[in-house]
Amino acid sequence: MLANGPAIQRTQYMPGVGHHMWNGLDDNNDRAVAVITAFLKDEPAPLPNSPTREEIPTFLRDRK
Repeated sequence: MLANGPAIQRTQYMPGVGHHMWNGLDDNNDRAVAVITAFLKDEPAPLPNSPTREEIPTFLRDRK
């Protein structure tokens, strides 16, 4: 789905955040709000696109 979804234009992987984006650890809350706000405003993402479309198969395989 992730690699084949035509509507998916960018992905944001936030290491250390886990399933609960608003966990208050380190700067996780700030990173989460920055990514979501940029997405909603259709602005460039504050984090690099990761994984890129080409990197998705390796990204998913490495996290099994």
